[in-house]
Amino acid sequence: PETTSFSPLSSSEDDIDKNMQEQSSSPPSLPTALPLVSLSDGLNKKASGYTAQSWISLSLTLDGRDKITKVVQYTARLLSWWFGQKAMNNPAHSERFKNLYKAVAQSRKAFRLGRSFIEIEKLRTMGLVQVLLYHLRVSLNSSSTDDDKNNGNETEVDYLNDRPHLARRASSNIGWGPSTMPSPRSSRGLYRSLSNISYRMYRPIVSQLSLLGPSSRPSKAPTWKIIGTSLKLLGLLGFWTGDNVAFLNSTGFFDNHTLQEKDRLTKRTALQTRATNLAFRSYFMASLAGLVVNWKSYWDFRRKEIKDVRERLDTLCKDSENTEEDVRVKRARQDAKEAGEKQFVLFLALLKSCCDVLVFSNNTGIDLHKKYRGKKMHEGFHCLCGLVSASTVMYNNFPNADY
Repeated sequence: PETTSFSPLSSSEDDIDKNMQEQSSSPPSLPTALPLVSLSDGLNKKASGYTAQSWISLSLTLDGRDKITKVVQYTARLLSWWFGQKAMNNPAHSERFKNLYKAVAQSRKAFRLGRSFIEIEKLRTMGLVQVLLYHLRVSLNSSSTDDDKNNGNETEVDYLNDRPHLARRASSNIGWGPSTMPSPRSSRGLYRSLSNISYRMYRPIVSQLSLLGPSSRPSKAPTWKIIGTSLKLLGLLGFWTGDNVAFLNSTGFFDNHTLQEKDRLTKRTALQTRATNLAFRSYFMASLAGLVVNWKSYWDFRRKEIKDVRERLDTLCKDSENTEEDVRVKRARQDAKEAGEKQFVLFLALLKSCCDVLVFSNNTGIDLHKKYRGKKMHEGFHCLCGLVSASTVMYNNFPNADY
């Protein structure tokens, strides 16, 4: 609100006191610009980082312990690069931290044994197959319903009332079945004949899908989010599989002991390279899918939910006479706080995806920077991206504050 300057020559003391009371009682207006991230709401949600109990609770979780080790790994790699610079010229320290970095990176692989089964379970519970079966069933049943109407048979399907807007007829792009384009009036007989054929072809499929697919949409999440998240999980599944194979292969678990040692080492090195490339490329694909999903989730939430919550709070503050005692204002402020916390989590997820894409685009088997720029990404920047990525997961696993 604009401040008013008072002059003792133009206003009396009573008018000054009255104006000051009105300004102090009026609620502060919210800023019109939406923030990119609600930093204070996000940080206040978590427990204090100055207490040992918070870090102990973090280290007791598998992801928390893995990300603490990841911070040690990238810190050692950063220090190895730092001491290896010409300005420092300290190869002993550089080699010392380089060995620590490699040892910690190898030890992290043991934590990830069997993680591929977790991704399989997530894919199963994601509901992608059920959603695809639902849309296919709705599309085919819509075609059959239209054919029934063309033949004079009026049928009603209860669960189609809430279905999303889809094509009225099944597309002929699947390779068989009638065309979806309306026929001219001059060929009405041919069009009805083709409709009868489609009715007889699609009806058995609809009957089978009624047993497999759900009658209502199985998930409230939008289809784009389910598909994007499923692609991310598939990428993570490939990463865990390749990473587990590379770790077991490094111990000689897959060696053929009937061969000579030189041949065994050659085959082990070849398998190690293939498994590592599979892991890096799969995680890069997962990072790209996660980047798209997290960006759209963050942007939609900021553009809709955050905007609506702030506008509702601003309206209630202006209409209420006593904002400190008004229950509606208190509830609106609590909603704004919770929305800010969720926005902070979505922002961290987007930030992690950006860092993961940058890190894995520089890894072996992808090497986008080397292919298009002629050189690897800056080592210091690479390490900083890894540290930021690990810090975002540490925040998610950090214990919440006691309200």
